[in-house]
Amino acid sequence: MVLVKRKWKTMEKHLKNFKKSFLKLALISIIFLLSCGKAEVQQEEAVEWYTELGLEEMGKQMKKDTQLLTRKVSEDSWDEAVGLCNKIGKYFAKLDLNKSDIPKDFFELKQEFEKSTERLLLACQDKDDEMAKIRLEVFKKSCHHCHVIFRKDLDASNREPDFDVAVDKLYKDK
Repeated sequence: MVLVKRKWKTMEKHLKNFKKSFLKLALISIIFLLSCGKAEVQQEEAVEWYTELGLEEMGKQMKKDTQLLTRKVSEDSWDEAVGLCNKIGKYFAKLDLNKSDIPKDFFELKQEFEKSTERLLLACQDKDDEMAKIRLEVFKKSCHHCHVIFRKDLDASNREPDFDVAVDKLYKDK
C-alpha cells in the first residue's frame, strides 16, 4: 500500500510538471501564431504601393540592364554603356509618383539613385574606365541602400535584393 502511494505521488508530480510544460508550450505557440499572422498582414500592406507603381517589373528589367551595363563597362563598350545609362535613368520617369501612399523617404532615395546614374553616365561619356567602374559601384550601392531601407517593410527576415535587383555582387561579398 505504501509503495502504491509513493508511485501515485510520483505520478501526480510528473503529471503536474507535464501540465505546466504543456501549457507553456501552448501559450508560446499561440503567441507565435498570432505574431506570424500580424507580420503577414503588415507585409501585404507595405508591398501594396510597390506593386501598384509597377516597381516589381521595373526592378526585373533594371537588373537585366544593370548586369548588361556592368559587362559593357568592363568591355569598354562606351556607346552601349551610355545607351544603357540613359535607359536606366528614365525608368522612374515612367512611374506615377503622385500617389499619397508612397513613403517620403522613397523620394530622397530616388534622388540619390538619379544622381549616381547621372555621374555614371558622365563617366561613360568621358570613356574614363576607372571612374566608370567606381561610379558603377556607387550606382549599385544606391540601389542597395534603398532596398535595405524598404526591405524591412517587405520581409524583415530576408535581405535578398528586392525583385531580383542587380546588387547580387554586393550581397555575395557580405
